[in-house]
Amino acid sequence: MKNLTFSSHYARAILYGLEKSGGRADELLVAHGIDPAMIRPPKARVPTDQFIRLFRLAWREL
Repeated sequence: MKNLTFSSHYARAILYGLEKSGGRADELLVAHGIDPAMIRPPKARVPTDQFIRLFRLAWREL
């Protein structure tokens, strides 16, 4: 379970919702230590800790 990752599809879905509501996804990611380039590739995998951090950041913004 230590190496659990999430498909970048789910991260992009979160970012899409954030951007549609007027949020600045890339700025938010960079400000909290998440590299936007890591999430954009279609087959990328996002480490669990970064996915959870992204989810919480988007939740707060929305």
